[in-house]
Amino acid sequence: MSELYESEDFIYNRIPIRIFNHCFDGIEIFTPTHWHRNIEFNLVTCGRIRRIVDGIQYDQTEGDIFIVNSGEIHADHWIDETDHFEFRFPKVLWNAGLEETFI
Repeated sequence: MSELYESEDFIYNRIPIRIFNHCFDGIEIFTPTHWHRNIEFNLVTCGRIRRIVDGIQYDQTEGDIFIVNSGEIHADHWIDETDHFEFRFPKVLWNAGLEETFI
């Protein structure tokens, strides 16, 4: 299981949130199976993504929101040309709340 672990550090962020805009023009693009301690919040703005989380397949299309919890084993498959935003933040931020933890 440790070989699937994706380590992430938020050392340059005052508020530990990482934001990615994934825009793929190709199809049949995959991310390998992995897990991490952070929580992922995903918003698809166009296209179609297939997510596999703990062995269960979910298809997302434009406007869908998907949350991957800390520690869940997951992978992604971009089926169509896709644009989506991914927000990652530590579990402590979710548990304690932004205001209590960082302000």
